[in-house]
Amino acid sequence: MKKLMRTFFLLLLLSLIIPGGSTASAREHKHKGRHTETSQAIISKGQAISAVKGELRGKVLSVRLIPSEGPPVYRVKILLSKGRVRTVFVDGFTAQVIRIR
Repeated sequence: MKKLMRTFFLLLLLSLIIPGGSTASAREHKHKGRHTETSQAIISKGQAISAVKGELRGKVLSVRLIPSEGPPVYRVKILLSKGRVRTVFVDGFTAQVIRIR
């Protein structure tokens, strides 16, 4: 069952990464309730890390592009100096911090 789930998740990620057909030049997404078209490129993992380091100081544990219904979102886990791990979500188009948990 785990292997099936892992395969499904991998195929889902690949379908999001590989552009197809006529939608390759313009992506449609919902952002804060607005339906817009954009040809923006997704920011790099390094840019997502820079956005997080502008908000919090600590050691980056992981960076992952996660599926979302709106814009692409990076999930960044960071270890703070007091040993607490925070999860930060970064907009994959604008590099703005969306949420800190």
